[in-house]
Amino acid sequence: MDKKVLIVVRHCTGGMKKHLSLILEGLKGKNFLVYLAGPKEAFSEKDLKSVEKFLDLKIEESFFLNGCLKALILTINFIKKENIKLVHSHGILATLICALAKGFCRIKLVATLHNIPRKYPFFINFIFGKCDIIISVSEAIKKELVFNFNINQDKIYVIHNSLPNKDIEKLLFPSRPLFFGGVKIFCSSRLIYEKGVDVLIKSAKILIDDLKLSPKDIQFYIAGSGPEEKCLKRLTQKLNLNNHVVFLGYIENVYEVLKNCDILVLPSRKEGFGISILEAFILKKPVIASSTGGILELINDNENGLLFESQNPKSLALCLKKLINNPGLALKLAEAGYKTSIKNFNYETMIEKLVKCYEKLM
Repeated sequence: MDKKVLIVVRHCTGGMKKHLSLILEGLKGKNFLVYLAGPKEAFSEKDLKSVEKFLDLKIEESFFLNGCLKALILTINFIKKENIKLVHSHGILATLICALAKGFCRIKLVATLHNIPRKYPFFINFIFGKCDIIISVSEAIKKELVFNFNINQDKIYVIHNSLPNKDIEKLLFPSRPLFFGGVKIFCSSRLIYEKGVDVLIKSAKILIDDLKLSPKDIQFYIAGSGPEEKCLKRLTQKLNLNNHVVFLGYIENVYEVLKNCDILVLPSRKEGFGISILEAFILKKPVIASSTGGILELINDNENGLLFESQNPKSLALCLKKLINNPGLALKLAEAGYKTSIKNFNYETMIEKLVKCYEKLM
């Protein structure tokens, strides 16, 4: 018999948006009737066509009382009308609304935590106290929940994000040879302070001045949008890097760009997991990332990638220099990263673990 689950989402881009699309795809054929609620612009047409019913729910990233109250009323009415018993939320405000809705509806609540929110720490204990199961995308987030917020570890399940390798592997060929026609560095990220894109730009200045690199020698491609975009462009101009740094804006399919670049950099100050690392692994691209959060569950330094000290542009510049001067090492790390993605981050396993969480509450 088909079982109903409502997935409630705040406005999202980047890794969370990809993750949700993959969940919707993976739940097909799993005997669930999937309902979806969230801002319509956050979903593709494919996403919307894959669900039983959709509720256009305006949940932003920042807390606005009137908006949250309206979203709460709409959510409660939708749950009652469709007779939904299981809700799965993504994002702190979406989870707050669902936790409040639980006071008016007889539902079980699963919440996926993609990172630890800093804006609303006073909400944390109330919100996650109302959850029946908390899914953490990394052990790092789980530890922070347990030790900093005293959340019961027995209801926290770690399910790492994963990607469908076979679909992405189709993009492997044709792929440009490493460092062919100059070095191309790629960073795909939401342009917010936590993602540390300013650290990458500062490291670019250090590297270019050190190795006397022209724009033909090296280019930095930054994909993404967000509130820090103007500041980052001003920093690029201030450091005289306009001819070296290219802002691509938001890109739906990063694989087409990434496969034609040489190195992926993830310079985050905070990172719950880092799905862009998996994207690079599957495309056999070497990765340099900051030594923080869930990244440490993906990368073993000098084995399948390079780690640099978080918030340290000099440390990142040294890692970039190391790979540029040693293409053999770059290829070795890329191959090891690919093997890591195959061995440890299986898409079908991620979906099966999620289904078990659902079934546990039904």
